[in-house]
Amino acid sequence: MPGVIPERLDEAMTVAHCALSLVGEPIMYPYIAEFCKYLHERKISTFLVTNAQVRLVPKKGTQETCGENMASNVQFLLASR
Repeated sequence: MPGVIPERLDEAMTVAHCALSLVGEPIMYPYIAEFCKYLHERKISTFLVTNAQVRLVPKKGTQETCGENMASNVQFLLASR
């Protein structure tokens, strides 16, 4: 293409950032932690939009607990900041 600098085109075609804005609560997706890890291994930054609909700490005196998958996703995402 006329006027296109080849180096700039290569740079534009290389993914550097990924915004993850999913339907529902993204940390509940079963493979979100693995997907973020995959992106980070390829030096792609991630921006995860959460709905903040899930409490990580149960209310005092209740039997509420975090789902095992969600808890492991949260631990991974916090550790990889």
